Amino acid sequence: MLTRRKALAMSLGAAACATRPEHHRPGGRSPWLATVAPCEHNGSGRPGLYPQHNAFSVGSAPDRFFAGQGCYNLITLDEQHVVTVTAVIAESGANAYPEVICLDSNDLTPIWRRPAGGDQAGDRWNYPGAVAALADGFIYAVVGSRLLKLELFSGAEVGALDLPCPQARRDVAYNGYVALSDGRLLMKSIHRAPGCDIDGFTAFLQCGPARRAPSIFVIVDPTRMQIDATWSATDHVGGRVSVAASASGDTAYFVTPNRVHAVGVSERGFVPRPDWEPLPYRRDGEKPATAVVPFGDYVVLQTNASPAAAPTRVIVVSTLDPALTWSCAPFEGSADRSFIPSKPSVDLENNRIYAVDGYGGVAALDFDPQHGLQVAWRDADRSLSFTAVTGPASRRVLIQTAMQDVVGADAHGWPQYRAEVIVWRDAFSGTVLGRSEPLPIGPGLNM
Repeated sequence: MLTRRKALAMSLGAAACATRPEHHRPGGRSPWLATVAPCEHNGSGRPGLYPQHNAFSVGSAPDRFFAGQGCYNLITLDEQHVVTVTAVIAESGANAYPEVICLDSNDLTPIWRRPAGGDQAGDRWNYPGAVAALADGFIYAVVGSRLLKLELFSGAEVGALDLPCPQARRDVAYNGYVALSDGRLLMKSIHRAPGCDIDGFTAFLQCGPARRAPSIFVIVDPTRMQIDATWSATDHVGGRVSVAASASGDTAYFVTPNRVHAVGVSERGFVPRPDWEPLPYRRDGEKPATAVVPFGDYVVLQTNASPAAAPTRVIVVSTLDPALTWSCAPFEGSADRSFIPSKPSVDLENNRIYAVDGYGGVAALDFDPQHGLQVAWRDADRSLSFTAVTGPASRRVLIQTAMQDVVGADAHGWPQYRAEVIVWRDAFSGTVLGRSEPLPIGPGLNM
């Protein structure tokens, strides 16, 4: 992490949102490795919350860089070892060959590296999957439509599995995975339009949704590296799948272009939820949401995963009564368009949700079922990336990237900017605690 920080003052704003709910008709041991950041978003529910991490515990240090191309995402094994996957972002190019790389956290020099693409490398859609470490002591990386199993500290390959493809393999990727309560892995496919040669997220914007097959969901037994069950969605699922565990079992949440879905997951495979009809969630002018984030007895989603004229809206849905929802447009009136391909972060202990937008800025929203969603603070720092909420419940720090030197937008509505900074904020007040020096821009989705 870059640690040259500059303290800045920030003026805070508040916005009023509808407080009345909207009605629509129709435990155990963690499966993840015990470390600060074992997986993408730090849990199968993708909360973006890292309570063990103290953002300012190490003081100032020289900036450190690893010159890896197209990295996504980064996990910790212990204080010395961090792992990422390279060459899986659009800028890497169609002929890039992905690798899983372990770095020394002290100086970011590589300790080991392993090829990850198999025979798919060089002729595949470059789209970020994910890497994570499980409690079983192995690293699992999904790249394209291939799942790789590696020994934790040597990186030795233990196994590999080619995942099912509902259309041509070159147009299919698996955008991450989550772990079920029993330690099995749940993942699902994502597709670009047949014949499209555009890499990364841009494939959705330039090639559109035409002729994409419905996504397929897969449960993998990581011990045997075999598929236990598959299930086909009714439509293409763009955002990543999330899982919430409860006494009655695991539930997978996801969105299709127009509806929010919930499907039970058990030892038998996928189990329909008769109490949850697919729930319409979009309004006129809005674009589909990204990942659904469990939030106690609720789930949270945010619209406009592609550029839209309507402002992004944060939506809360009751999992006990899915007809009961609340929503708020925290950046309404601040910009004439919206785009946020990243999901919100949530802090259940403080009943708070954090949202960013590529045009609107950053905001914290408080939620309770009596009063709905209320904007606690808001700032103009624009971002396309995931956020991270760190530290103990009484002293949370929100970490985000922020665009610098914005020069407009491309023909598809993607903001164009020349640099970005990392911003540390007091999560409760929004006050800026520090900023990094300007950094070369990333592709977004990179916190």
